[in-house]
Amino acid sequence: MPEPYERLSNIKRIMYELEPIQTTAIQNLLAKNFIDLEAFSEGRLERANIVLPDEILIGLKENDLVEEEWFRMLVNEFPTIGFKGKKGLKARTGLMEFRYDVELV
Repeated sequence: MPEPYERLSNIKRIMYELEPIQTTAIQNLLAKNFIDLEAFSEGRLERANIVLPDEILIGLKENDLVEEEWFRMLVNEFPTIGFKGKKGLKARTGLMEFRYDVELV
């Protein structure tokens, strides 16, 4: 039996279709002050310096996922990678258009 959900035939199209979902998620995190507004206005996503609700803290402590290497990389290393410009993640992966990005000097 074929597994159609395992095959990603057009990854660029998937990234394009996910953009509105990601934008909505970021807007919700901004509205709840989980993302630092000043950093966001400078083109960066940084967690705001607030205490997370107990439900989230407990969920993180009780979940084995946080011990997985890929999860630690996603949480600790991924945010340090530049996203825009010729050397950014968009350009290096080829998944998104980067030619019109404004690069901060």
